[in-house]
Amino acid sequence: MTQRVPSAYRATFLVLLTTTLAGQCWAVWKSCSANNGQVLDLSVDTPCNKDRYILQKGTNVTLNVQFWSSVDSDQVKVRAHGFVMGMPVPLKMPNEDGCKDSGIECPVKNGEKYAYVQRFEVKPSYPKMSANLRWSLGDSNGGTVACVVLPVEIVE
Repeated sequence: MTQRVPSAYRATFLVLLTTTLAGQCWAVWKSCSANNGQVLDLSVDTPCNKDRYILQKGTNVTLNVQFWSSVDSDQVKVRAHGFVMGMPVPLKMPNEDGCKDSGIECPVKNGEKYAYVQRFEVKPSYPKMSANLRWSLGDSNGGTVACVVLPVEIVE
């Protein structure tokens, strides 16, 4: 005998499912060449549309990169580039020393997992545009322990 689910339960389930999925970001980030580590996860505290993280001018955004290092390193250098029409444009970071105020305690050790957290301003002077943002963490050996590419859209 088949039991029918009351319509009130179905409606409640549908509302919960829709609310849960509405808060999910489906934009896809990609790991880029990190010869001395690997990105495990990434989160950005900003809304997104189907394929880009939305960066609203005049707001602050927090980026959280979970990674592991395959080398020992006394320092971590933060580098960021925006790719506009395929050309890399260096971005000035508020804190280029990944060992200070970022959640990483240096020295970084081989085989350890780390969480890099950076809060940055989307300046009102930035142009409205879609671009790819490459964020990388360099080690003291000249290599890279973490690298991600984020598709972003800067909006008013």
